[in-house]
Amino acid sequence: MVQKYSEEDIVFLEECLKQEPRTYNSVQLAQKLESEAPKGAASLTPN
Repeated sequence: MVQKYSEEDIVFLEECLKQEPRTYNSVQLAQKLESEAPKGAASLTPN
């Protein structure tokens, strides 16, 4: 299943990556988005 992220989700991840000194793979980014994104973000919709 392919999932799409909203613009708000991408902005959240970009800001996190600018502030954090580590790197993430795609699975880790998806988990981070799900667990740490502000309420209303991380709204995944099937493609």
